[in-house]
Amino acid sequence: MVSLEQLLKRQADPVTTVHQFLERFDRLLKAKVNEGVIQTRLNALQNLWEKRETLHTNILNAVSVEQHETLPYLMDNVHTKAEDAYFTALDHLNELLDGLREEASPPPSDTISASSRPSPMVQLPRIDLPKFSGDLTGEASNLLKNVTVTEANYLSAWTTLHERYENERVLTDAHFDSFINLPMITSEPSEKLKQLRDTTDEALKALKNLDHPVEHWERIVAFILIQKLDTSTRSAWEKYLVNESGTFIRVRALINQGSESTFITQKIAQYLRVSRQRIYAPITVVNEQVSSVSRSVVNIEVRPYHGSTPTVPFQALVLPKITCYQPPRQASIQNWSHIKDLDLADPDPMNLQPLDALFGVDMFDEIMRAGTRLGKKNEPYAQETIFRWVLSGPIGSPRQAPPKVLTHCTALPDLDTSLRRFWEIKEGPREVPLTREEQQCEDHFVATHSRNEDGRYIVRLPFTSDPTDTIGNSRKIAERMLLRMESRLKRDDKLYSDFKEFMAEYQDFGHMEEFRELKQPLSSRSSIFFPHHSVIRESGSTTRVRVVFNASCRIANGISLNDLLLTGQKLQSDLSLILMRWRMHRSADTITEATDNHDQLIALLNRGKFTLRKWSANDSAILDGLSAAEYSKETDRPLAEDHWIKILGLTWKPASDSFNFTNIEVESSAHKTKREILSIIAQLFDPLGWLAPVVIIAKTLMQELWIRGIDWDSELPDDI
Repeated sequence: MVSLEQLLKRQADPVTTVHQFLERFDRLLKAKVNEGVIQTRLNALQNLWEKRETLHTNILNAVSVEQHETLPYLMDNVHTKAEDAYFTALDHLNELLDGLREEASPPPSDTISASSRPSPMVQLPRIDLPKFSGDLTGEASNLLKNVTVTEANYLSAWTTLHERYENERVLTDAHFDSFINLPMITSEPSEKLKQLRDTTDEALKALKNLDHPVEHWERIVAFILIQKLDTSTRSAWEKYLVNESGTFIRVRALINQGSESTFITQKIAQYLRVSRQRIYAPITVVNEQVSSVSRSVVNIEVRPYHGSTPTVPFQALVLPKITCYQPPRQASIQNWSHIKDLDLADPDPMNLQPLDALFGVDMFDEIMRAGTRLGKKNEPYAQETIFRWVLSGPIGSPRQAPPKVLTHCTALPDLDTSLRRFWEIKEGPREVPLTREEQQCEDHFVATHSRNEDGRYIVRLPFTSDPTDTIGNSRKIAERMLLRMESRLKRDDKLYSDFKEFMAEYQDFGHMEEFRELKQPLSSRSSIFFPHHSVIRESGSTTRVRVVFNASCRIANGISLNDLLLTGQKLQSDLSLILMRWRMHRSADTITEATDNHDQLIALLNRGKFTLRKWSANDSAILDGLSAAEYSKETDRPLAEDHWIKILGLTWKPASDSFNFTNIEVESSAHKTKREILSIIAQLFDPLGWLAPVVIIAKTLMQELWIRGIDWDSELPDDI
């Protein structure tokens, strides 16, 4: 429920509002006005007064009996004075309107000459000129009635008046209220649309004068105004739109005859806010290498930026980035005489701005025209398109030109990603060449890493840019996470003890040091603050609590520290290869041999200060001499027959030296759905194929579900 104070703020000063309305209209009289202009202002004044009447009624309902005798709004008869001003203004407008109508009416007799007709006289209401004596009156005088008129009190008195009558927040609220609370248009009269336009213009101009960035509010203003339109007018508005968002955006595109499909960047798709259809389309380039994968396709339209026609609908695959192509900067279009008189689609084809779209051969019939212009050898030729003329071909001498890589891309048919992974789980590893980013990361490591006197490796993080220039204010979110963590630690003594032990170990190793506030606090632009939290794993074999320093946390600007790091190549071996090593290096023949291997491995890795932990063996004698922190806490000494250890997703029993599988618990229900069945199948983890007799049944069942086209949540037939 709206409070009395809010109602009074909305009402503001109605007398001043009406007078301001008349002053704006009087300025219009200096120009030639017609009957339509006066009628529009008359309707606007009536609507303005209707709002004031409604607010006045709400104020009377909200005022208590005691406030009737003390409320300045009622004591000063604000509404009565506003009513007098309103009717005076109404009479003024009606008299002007009647005068214009009489002037436009035909003469009563043809025998009366134009010079003998009396000129229409408009009776203007008497206006009292404002008094500029410098003395305060009314409410302003009451504010200072207890202030002695002295030089010492001048500044405080001026501040009091300024705070009351120059309150930017109140003025802003009043203008927002006049704009947002515009009445709905229930029919299609043009006068209502004019009123909507005029009131909106007035509010936005007033807000701009208050230094509000109204030039960036186009979408917000359009959304509010559309809600005020009647059904027919809104339908006419929607006919102009060419996509779901109602947005046109100018993009830079490359026409590529070697591409079977058309592409746009993910940034453009997000800006247009068009609906996407999920697909799985690998992009294949030269040598049948898959360079990337498009996971969505959109339907949009394109048209020349210099005109509204023709409009070409097309379907485009969405990619994060299309190409890194950049034209050579040494070339100048001024040297090519054969294109000097042409209107180019891109006035500066040599600029280095990124490409937003790539048009493939699927659009050639729609965008290409017959005109061509040929130049000299090693000069580009011009091709006419619906976008004007585009350039292609060689530039400069082949000896001077840098090497180019020609790529042709094609989109493979749509595939279900999850199903594809399931069927390819037993494929062997493939040699995949390093990507450009992976190669940059490798080169960075080779060039920057070193080893100190202890043998430790010193590695610099491969940042793509300086994080202190990119990351926003990271301190606030780190402090919030710290306070939340402290609150949790206060409630759990065990967690507090484990957390303290972990952090003390970090400090002892030199991974961190205590932060002491400097005389000049660190700014968010010169330092990066890590949010951190604890992760509890009751079944952890070495530590129950692990503290995570979250470099993936996105700051207020949407960027995390990890976003600024190069992504290196995959260094870990496939899980199946790791699990198969026991077949190549099966065992040691004696405990002494096993212990020697254990000692050599520890000594080797200690040269780089790498500490191996979680040791386990099928003979407890091998673990003798290890500290409690070195062997797995899941390992009992002596070994128990029913004891097991998790190893890379599998269960290993040290006593029997055997791998084991646990049954998947399935809830019993009368009916099963496709979603439930696939959820159960997804829990089958068999990287080495030991459960092939069971997995093949699951694969056959999955294949049958897809062949029959059964919906996800439909009950399965009895035969399945």
